[in-house]
This record gives sequence, C-alpha cells and structure tokens, in this order.
Amino acid sequence: MEASKQNTRLWWGAVFALALLGFALRAYGSGESPAGDELTMYTLVHNRSFGSMMTLVVDQEKTPPLGFALSWLGSRLGPADTWMRAPSVLAGTALVPLVALLGTRTASRAAGLVAAALVAVSPFLLFYGIESRSYALAACFTCASLVLLLRATEDERSGAGPWMAWCLAALAAFLSHYTAVFVIAASIVWVLTARPKARKAILLSCGGIALALLPWLPSFLTQLSHSGDEARRVASLAPLGLSSVWEVLSRSLVGHPVWSSLRAVTLQEVPGTTGLVLILTGVGVATVSLAVQAARGDRPKPNALHGLLLLTATASIVGLIIGSLRPHHSMLLPRNAICSLPSIAVLAGLLLTRQPKALALVVSLLVAIGLLLGSVTSLRDLNRPNMRAAAHAIEGRWKPGDALLESIYFNGPPTDLTAHLSPELRKQLQITREVGTKPFEQAVWIGQTVFTVGPVSPRTGPPLGPPPNLKSHFKAVWTQTWKGLLPVTATEWQPDTARKR
Repeated sequence: MEASKQNTRLWWGAVFALALLGFALRAYGSGESPAGDELTMYTLVHNRSFGSMMTLVVDQEKTPPLGFALSWLGSRLGPADTWMRAPSVLAGTALVPLVALLGTRTASRAAGLVAAALVAVSPFLLFYGIESRSYALAACFTCASLVLLLRATEDERSGAGPWMAWCLAALAAFLSHYTAVFVIAASIVWVLTARPKARKAILLSCGGIALALLPWLPSFLTQLSHSGDEARRVASLAPLGLSSVWEVLSRSLVGHPVWSSLRAVTLQEVPGTTGLVLILTGVGVATVSLAVQAARGDRPKPNALHGLLLLTATASIVGLIIGSLRPHHSMLLPRNAICSLPSIAVLAGLLLTRQPKALALVVSLLVAIGLLLGSVTSLRDLNRPNMRAAAHAIEGRWKPGDALLESIYFNGPPTDLTAHLSPELRKQLQITREVGTKPFEQAVWIGQTVFTVGPVSPRTGPPLGPPPNLKSHFKAVWTQTWKGLLPVTATEWQPDTARKR
C-alpha cells in the first residue's frame, strides 16, 4: 500500500513537472506580437465594452462566445495585446494533466504520462496555447469532458453530480469552438453502444445541454448565415482531397499550423529534419516491436476504452471531411482538428509504452525530443511577425514631422503596428495600400525623413523603400530586421535635401 502511494506521488510529481514545462513554453511565447486572427481579437477586446464586443462576435465572427468573453476579461488584467492570451496559456497548460488523466483511465499511468509529455512539447499545441483564439480552450474542455464522462459511466451509483460536471465541460467545449461537436458526438455514440446502462443518463444530459444552448441559438443562426464566405476562402486553400487531409494530419500531429498563401511552414522546418527523424524512429521502432510481440502470441487485447480513444481520435478529421463535401466549401484547416489531439496523444502513449520498460523509455524520449525540437524552433526562429519591436525601435528614432509608411500583409486596419505605437505616431501612419509611395515624392520636396516598416512576404514583396525613380534621392541611415514567420524590416530614409537636424 505504501509503495502504491509512493508511486502515485511520483506520477503526479512527473505530471506537475510536465505541466510546468508546458506553461513555461507557452508563457514565453505569449510575449510575441499579435498577428493574423489575433488582430481581430485585439480590436474586439481593446477599449470596448463587453456588450459591444458580443454584438460584433455575433455579427462578424463564426465561432462561439466563450473564448471572446474570457479574452475580454484577460485584457482587463494588463496590456490587451498580451493578456488577451491568458485563457489560451492556462487552457494549454491545463491540457497536460487532463491528458494524463485521460490516459490513466483508458490505458495506463505510463501511457498517460507519455501522452502528457507529448502534449506539453507539441509545436502545434504550443502555437494555439499562445494564440488568443479559442482552440486551446476547445481542446482543454473536450478532454475534460472525456475524463468526466468516463467517471460518470464507471460508477452507476455516482448520482447526478458527475453527469452535471460532464454537461458543463461539454457545454464549455461547444461554446469554445463548434468543431468540438465532432468529439463530443463520438463520445456520446460510444456511451450508447459500450455503456448501455448509462444510456438514460447520457440522453437526459444531452437534453440538458440542448436546453442550455437554446439562448445562443439565434446568435448561432446569425453566424451561420454569414459563414459561407469563410468556407469558400478555406476551399481556395484547402479543397477536399488527399493533399489537404495530409496537411491537416501532418501539421496537427507533429508540425506547425501556419499554412497560407503568405507562409507555409514545412515539416523540414518544424519539427525539422532531425526532429522528424527522431519522431519517425521512435514510432517506427515501437510499431515493429509491437508487431513482433503479436507474432509471438503476445497480442494486446483491445477493450471498450480503446474504442473510445479510436472514435474520438478520428472524429475530427471525419467530421471535417464530411463538412467539406459541399462544392466550393471546406473546413480542412489543421486547427479544426485540435479537439481530437488529446485522444491521439493517449493512443501514441499507448503505442510507445507497450514495450519492454527500457525500450518504452527510449522510444518515448525520441518522440518527445523530436517534438520539443520543433517547439524550440518555433519560438526561436518562427515567432509571429515582431511588429512590437519594430514599433518601439521607430518610436526611439522618430521626430515630429517625420513620415511613417507601412506595407501591410493582410486586409483590414494596420492593427499589427498601431497596437504598439504612441497616439502621436499612430496619427502619422500611412499604409501603402492607400497611398502607395506618395510619401517619398512629398519628402523629396520638403526634406522629410520617411520611416518604412512591414513584414517581408510574397504579398508585400521586398522590404519597403523609395520607388526606383526616387531611390537615388534617399539614403538609408538606419535599418533593422527582426526574424520570424514573416521577417519584419524597419528603415529610416533621409532625402539628400534633408535639412540639418
């Protein structure tokens, strides 16, 4: 008995250490500049009332309200561009022990511990454990719902408490992101088939969830009415086909989620060639070892709990494929598969630990280190465009009367830069989409210094500078580049006719 308690304490200590590692990685990454969809989140939560934000969520967004509400609350704790990420950081961290519990209930403590390690260092989950959108929340609450569902179905005498807890977790998952419905639905199907004594309880609980969602139904229908444009946009990048399915699976399992016309991070970058070799070696050796064991008659016996893992691990990709059958519509983005990753991590942990102890340790370390290399690369070399650093550098050199010109890489206001500028400098900002290079023409005549800034991408072209016919009239007296997913370059251009300063 004492040895068992000691093992339990050691196991929880290891899970806690992995959660700390996951938190450290996510907290470090949360200092990156907001980018992409996060800029929309920033405009929704910054200097805006809760009611005003929720109105815009219904009218403009395609996702449920919980993530926006929590980010709005987080933005009240400090600078909005950082603190709006707090819910994702916390959810991404909480996912580590939740996956450990899921693995323990469905497989073994060893499998749960390995699964927790994979979740802690996954570059894909790290990205969304930083992103101020609701994907980490959806994965966290979905995993919690699976753990609570197992608890509710294991003890018939447990009463209504565990079922109420499951209802709350499933409701939170659905209100975080609609794609959670694939995994929640798969788990309900599993209960109806594998736990017949719990059928009445699960159906009553589903009725309770449906009633709780009724107030959101009109808002959901409003969002649904304007979601077609998004589905068509996704279809232009990821039409239904084997290549799109491969991108979803490979990126969500071992890679990086960024995949667009602006930038597509390859597997050679994340997890990197070395990381990929380590992961494939670990999985390959474990698979061969398991096959050898089966050939010798030591074949592991699957059970109903493994069926739950398989159903929920495949639910997202199957749901995304079905949702993409409509012509010119697609849901095949890697982020939409995130709710299945906890179950996939446990299945991976089960594979890696069904070996002799020494071999299980080796193959688990190979896979975990391979993923960790990808996460380190993501934080070190593939951070979001560092517009914050560029803004601060320009602030230190800019003087009243200077011009500021940005080449923007997305449609919409230049929030990526204005979020970090002083009010005075924000008023001077012009963007090439609206004025082209006219500020350089004006600067030649009045001796005005021009600051240029912007990410370097296929859409924006090379670093911004004077047009060819005026280039000889300007001199770059300062320039700096910050590396990342899209390198950001800022330059100070002084005309030959510049007055002394």
